[in-house]
Amino acid sequence: SLLQSGKFMEKNDIPSTHIFESAPKFINAYRILSLLGKGGMGAVYKVEKNPGEIYALKILLDKEMLDEENFQRFQREIDILSSIKHPNIVKIYTGGVWNSKPYFLMDYLEGTNLADYIKTKKKVLQKEALQIFYQIACALVELHAAGIIHRDIKPENIMLCEKKIYLMDFGIALQYEKQESRLTATGVSVGTLNYMPPEQAQGLKKQIGPWCDIYSLGATLHHTLTGVVPFFGTTKFETVLKMAQEELPSIRKYNPAFSKELDGVIQKATKKNYKDRYSSMQELAEDLHSIILQKKPARKRAIQKRNTLIPYLALFL
Repeated sequence: SLLQSGKFMEKNDIPSTHIFESAPKFINAYRILSLLGKGGMGAVYKVEKNPGEIYALKILLDKEMLDEENFQRFQREIDILSSIKHPNIVKIYTGGVWNSKPYFLMDYLEGTNLADYIKTKKKVLQKEALQIFYQIACALVELHAAGIIHRDIKPENIMLCEKKIYLMDFGIALQYEKQESRLTATGVSVGTLNYMPPEQAQGLKKQIGPWCDIYSLGATLHHTLTGVVPFFGTTKFETVLKMAQEELPSIRKYNPAFSKELDGVIQKATKKNYKDRYSSMQELAEDLHSIILQKKPARKRAIQKRNTLIPYLALFL
């Protein structure tokens, strides 16, 4: 829901208008400095409220306003960013309406996304990758504890800033306990195919859960270390076929200097059967942290009291 004067807005409250072809100079009190990006659900601008007070402003475009699903996803991103407080998740400040279009204001991040970083650097060292992915895993632990799965973890949605790493773009995140059927029907997959687990790619709605993010994080880590897009195919059919028939090759095939422990983490995270993966993002984060500390990941973990477990673990019982 979009906050305006302390109340949630409905789509019917916002009449459609013509799409603006060029960037406006102002959106309400915010002066437009530059266009940061335009995607499937709207545009993001760098804006200034007062001298030196810089934010990023995301606004839903008119053509997307006419799509009920996109409108709901835009509202959901606001809900999630408003409810989750974590140092590796971008902070949202306020929401509003300009020229009949909903928008929200968030931190402006100075940096580059992981996809561009991989292209520039070609290969990322193990130590650097561990620091990046441990922070993202910790953000996902918080997200999962709130009953939310991201569903689109990929290099483009990880932002590298000077002092911190951020998980971005919650447009297709899901309250997995609610399984929002209006937004994703059975047999329809959402996300980015190369990083999707099989159950998500096949649109198996009843099998969608936090374990999907575990797989996607592992696949993204594999790409970061090897520079190779997982299961790359020239067509969607070829990619799906590779996902079904092939395993991700060992990272040590690309660089023997990568540790066996990290290779094991990736292999476990990206198992085809979700029941064979880590039972929680917490466990994956702990193993990454162990490798950072140059300790071996735990082979067996002590059984914790039920009330200390992250809530989604109950789905495995």
